[in-house]
Amino acid sequence: MPVKATAYAVERSTFVVSAAFTDETAAAVTPSSITWRLEDDSGRTINSRSAVTVTPASSITIVLSGADLQLLDQDNESEIRRLTIEALYTSSLGAGLSLSDSYEFKVMNTNALKT
Repeated sequence: MPVKATAYAVERSTFVVSAAFTDETAAAVTPSSITWRLEDDSGRTINSRSAVTVTPASSITIVLSGADLQLLDQDNESEIRRLTIEALYTSSLGAGLSLSDSYEFKVMNTNALKT
C-alpha cells in the first residue's frame, strides 16, 4: 500500500522525496541497485519516468520538477502521482532480495490555488 503524503506538490514546481532503505531487521542497508518510476493514479507513466536508475546508497533524494509535475488535464483542481521505488539488497537471508515501496501525493493546479 502506498504511503500517502501529507504535503502536496504545486504544478510545474519542485517536489522532493527522500527514502531510506532498511533490511528485514530494520537495519540500514545499501541496495545493490535502485530504480524508480512516476505514474498517475491510472498507472500511466509520467514524463517517461519508467525505470530511472539511482546510484545505490542507504538513503536517496529524488527531485521532481517541471514536466514531472505537469497536470494531464488543466481542468483538474489536482491530480494524483505515485512514485514507486524498487531496490535489490543482500542480507543474511540471501542476495538479490527485493524492496519496493510507493509514495502517493497530489499535484495541485496552480490556477486552482489562485482562486
